[in-house]
Amino acid sequence: MRITDLQRRETDGRVRLSARLVWEDVARPDDLAWIETAEADAEGFGLRGETFVLPAMVPAMTRGERRLVVDGPLCPRFVHALPAAQRALRAWTPALAEVEVGAEGGTVARFPADEPCTAATFSGGVDSFSTIRCNRLDLPRAHPDAIRDAFFVFGMNGHDVPEGRPDPARWADAQARLARWRPVAAEAGVRLVPVSMSFRTLAVDFPSWTRSMLGSVLAAVAHAFTGRVTRMLLPSAGSRRPLDPDGCHPVLDPYYGASDLAVADDGATRTRLEKLRDLADWPAALAVLQPCQQHAVGGATPNCGTCNKCHRTMVGLHALGRLGAATSFPPTQVDAAFVARLRLANDFDVQGHLESAVVLRAAGQAALADALERRVASYVRHRRWRAVKRRLLGRGAGT
Repeated sequence: MRITDLQRRETDGRVRLSARLVWEDVARPDDLAWIETAEADAEGFGLRGETFVLPAMVPAMTRGERRLVVDGPLCPRFVHALPAAQRALRAWTPALAEVEVGAEGGTVARFPADEPCTAATFSGGVDSFSTIRCNRLDLPRAHPDAIRDAFFVFGMNGHDVPEGRPDPARWADAQARLARWRPVAAEAGVRLVPVSMSFRTLAVDFPSWTRSMLGSVLAAVAHAFTGRVTRMLLPSAGSRRPLDPDGCHPVLDPYYGASDLAVADDGATRTRLEKLRDLADWPAALAVLQPCQQHAVGGATPNCGTCNKCHRTMVGLHALGRLGAATSFPPTQVDAAFVARLRLANDFDVQGHLESAVVLRAAGQAALADALERRVASYVRHRRWRAVKRRLLGRGAGT
């Protein structure tokens, strides 16, 4: 793959960085990759090859490209680190093919911005709010590691930018979210910086996006702002088993930095309930908390209240006695009937609910804790049964 035609354009108060991705070994039309922000937020927003190499890397590995070359220079530290990232990704997904990363303009070491600036990505969910909260509690605001900018990235959902253009309804919903979050960010002394991008459309499928690509795309946002950002924190889902594959991971994220930018996974050692406890005494954040990815645009509340992420968060907040303060969720009574219809989808749900059960039992709600543990056990049994069934069917298909 060749990354070419790198451009910076200013139109109607927006600044866009773009590049053309030319496939060399795969019969595919060229892709146009872009990232943009408002002119008022474009301080330090500059054109560089790393911004486009990172989102292109996993798609190139997935489709079997032999190389990934950018028409321009790259940082030598960046080039030297990417093979290690690719080896980690291939250890999790052996079908990926390693690609050679190069630069027609050679390698050039860059110096960081004169004034240190730590930033974080921000989705409005538990992980990102916890990253800001812990950072504020741990560090004085004058500290170089204190978060100054929080980047909200529009385009992380596959429906956000269909056919290369922002969906009007989803764009309006994003603006409504920003309006809710801005006062809370200002209270924390953090500048909320909206960014739009098309990188999600490069993903081959959803598993590739979440399992292999997520951290590299978020790091690409940081590279676009290295005129002012010197360190980027990527809020982690937290408390994963060390070798569980994930596109945003403590093993991967540091490899996505450069000589002028450090990238770090944040919060990996903290559980979801610990992060909710971080927010328990921050009423402004609880009122606008939005972990939900299934909410309907224009819905009555920002969170749907019926998906697995909503259920996990609502049960945790109830265990902490703070669900009533989280007005971004539909009014709900967390009782045995609610627990019986809980949706679970992954190990994070299992871990979160079992941790909540411990807190509920300690708070004198043993019956609810028992019901929660039974629901989790039922889900785990069903998941194991499905795994056995898949293995048996697989053997049958080969005979």
